[in-house]
Amino acid sequence: MKEHAPLAFVIVMLAGLCPAWADAVMYENPQYGFRIPLPDSWQGYAIITDEWEGYDNAGGTGSLIDHGPIIKLRNPLWTRAAPYEDLPVMVFTPAQWVKVQAEDIGVGAAPVPPSELGHNSRFVLALPARYNWDYATGYEEVDRLVHGLQAFEPTTMRVPPSGSCANSAFPIWRRSTWPTPQARTFPSLSSSEPLHPS
Repeated sequence: MKEHAPLAFVIVMLAGLCPAWADAVMYENPQYGFRIPLPDSWQGYAIITDEWEGYDNAGGTGSLIDHGPIIKLRNPLWTRAAPYEDLPVMVFTPAQWVKVQAEDIGVGAAPVPPSELGHNSRFVLALPARYNWDYATGYEEVDRLVHGLQAFEPTTMRVPPSGSCANSAFPIWRRSTWPTPQARTFPSLSSSEPLHPS
């Protein structure tokens, strides 16, 4: 029995290197600094990048004065004939967020602003108001999932740690797909740094 103890110890130690979520589906966006754990039924999800538009409420002109990214995760069960609720995340700079919360900028048809899901030092991640107004299939699941968003400091690239779980890299990197940024500046930002890096 003592001869097998070191081998058993090594197996237990190696098993401990892989986190509990190692086989979970995970969306991670290092550019904006957030991740969302997803159930296995979301394996093969699609990513749709869109843009929110901000209209002037403070000046009374109603003209387009700002915009930014909105990232939607689409369940693989979605079809045109039977749409599944998309999981949306709006991305704002802190300066934009202050204006949205003060209702100086309107970003949707709802009479209330988006709600914050999380933030880091560079971005506020938010849920559009009344995003699930149509009660599409899966809207309850999407509501639970989107509130599981975890914010972290944005980076340009995540590298899997050495000695990661079996069969190469952690699933968080293997299964993630990141939207391709568009080279576009946002004139209302207080800094000269564009929201979408080139």
